[in-house]
Parts: sequence; C-alpha cells; structure tokens
Amino acid sequence: MEKITCEWFLEPKNRRTNKIISLNTAEDNFLRYVVCADGKKRNLWKCPLELVSALWRSRNDLKIKFRIFKRESSNEQIRNCTFLLKNKGKEKKQKQKMQSG
Repeated sequence: MEKITCEWFLEPKNRRTNKIISLNTAEDNFLRYVVCADGKKRNLWKCPLELVSALWRSRNDLKIKFRIFKRESSNEQIRNCTFLLKNKGKEKKQKQKMQSG
C-alpha cells in the first residue's frame, strides 16, 4: 500500500508574487506547463506546506496573489484547493460579526 504524501504547488498570479515565491524556494522546484486535473496547463512552484501556509497568512501584507494546488500521491492529478482556505476566512469573519453584533 502506497503511503499518502501531499505535494503542494503555488500558481503566482503576477510578477511580484512569482518573485517572492522564487526567493523562498529552489529554482528547480519551478514546473512549466503542468497539466492539472481541469485540463489547463499551468506554471507552478512546488513548495513545502510550511511555505504555502506562511505565504497564505501574509498575502495581504505582502500584496501577493496566488492559487494553491495539491496532489495527494504521485499518481494523482494536481488539483486546485485554494477554495478550501478562502472559505475558512469567510467563516471566521462571519463568526466575528455575529459575536460583535
């Protein structure tokens, strides 16, 4: 049985974001024209989860934009999972509004 190992990828949405990611990961982690589960080709940076999390938390301060992708095992396709984090932020804001109002 194959051990599940998540691989994380970032798709920068502008040059500034690409530069910041490139400064924080090895150049050989840049993958060109990767075909994702939706059939689209993308340029992605393979990053450790710690970097993905740190960039996500500081995206507003750093003024960066990117999408997050992951693959659960080497024989799976790469899928967009940015929406998982976006919903958590909305839920947190809604809870804060309910508590204050």
